[in-house]
Amino acid sequence: ESAITIIGKIENNTFILAVLDDGPALSDEFIKKIFAIEPVATDFSSHIFSQGIFSRLILARKIAEIHGAELKIENLQPKGVFFGVYLPN
Repeated sequence: ESAITIIGKIENNTFILAVLDDGPALSDEFIKKIFAIEPVATDFSSHIFSQGIFSRLILARKIAEIHGAELKIENLQPKGVFFGVYLPN
């Protein structure tokens, strides 16, 4: 069973919303694909965007970008994942 921690803080004039998941790490290939795919509006009704963490993370990245923010995803050691949305002031 894994735990999820949510943290909000301001650092260097940037609001950071962080989600820490102490479950299994994501593969490096999986993380690279999240940042490589550039969805278009019609993609969001297709099957690939209708389910799963992969599609939700791509959508989260796109929403962050629309608002001038950045999504960062990093594996933690020895296990877990950091998901952060960085929104500049």
